[in-house]
Amino acid sequence: MGKWLLVIAALVSWAAWDCGGKKLKDAGIGGGADEILFVNDTPDNTYHITVVGVDNADFTLRATTRKAVKVPQGAALKVNLERTEGEAGDPRISVLVNPGETVRLSVEHNSFLNRDDVKVEVG
Repeated sequence: MGKWLLVIAALVSWAAWDCGGKKLKDAGIGGGADEILFVNDTPDNTYHITVVGVDNADFTLRATTRKAVKVPQGAALKVNLERTEGEAGDPRISVLVNPGETVRLSVEHNSFLNRDDVKVEVG
């Protein structure tokens, strides 16, 4: 009985240590050299996303979801984000993104204006 408790404790500690920091570029999720990974960490906003000049890169990114999009390797691409649901942040945002980068949308409270703003991180 004692050995089983030790084995279970070891497995639990290994699982907790192994899952410690979730990486955005996990295998199968995206973020490869020929992809752009979109992560929507906003709790309520939904966005219509268009990668300019890329076929089949026109989609909806719902709140708290992620999606990888295949793009040609090379120069930076213009990405248009239009809020279709939710209240936080600007209704339209455009950013330049290189293949292999991640676009993360998150909400940050602006205490000066007393409102929630959407922060867009590319990297």
